[in-house]
Amino acid sequence: MHDIINAILLGIVAGFTEFLPVSSTAHLLVSARLLGLPALLDAAPADVERLARRPVLARRVRHVITENERVREMVAALRADDVARCGALLDESHASLRDDFAVSTTEVDVLRDAFREQPGVYGARLVGGGFGGSVLALASPTTARLAADTAAKTYAALTGRTPRVVLPG
Repeated sequence: MHDIINAILLGIVAGFTEFLPVSSTAHLLVSARLLGLPALLDAAPADVERLARRPVLARRVRHVITENERVREMVAALRADDVARCGALLDESHASLRDDFAVSTTEVDVLRDAFREQPGVYGARLVGGGFGGSVLALASPTTARLAADTAAKTYAALTGRTPRVVLPG
């Protein structure tokens, strides 16, 4: 597997764009307590429905549950050398981080989308602490450099910021 793909990490200098009155970590702790669970690792999809009257908490819990499942699926996809599935899981993870966990930013989404428009890119997602940071993209080694450079140029043109490209190896 390591011979057929490259991971691309583009760093973005973007600070916090907003501050939540309650941190995402606090949401997770409160959610586990409300559900009577020691940790959200023990949560199940039905638990999201139990939080329906608290939609923000329900979305955070849904992210944790689905992200845990994506991790298991990623392990299986890596073992099967299924690069396309790995990319799809990265895309799903980004959507969940953006929509359910609410930690992406406009700048991160612009860069992630710029990557996904490039040939040979299988998937991309936010990495780091959220509210700015970096995007990890999974790409073919034959297109990785061009995809990274093109995505960086697109990002710079749309945001006025200059990203730093980091390629493995």
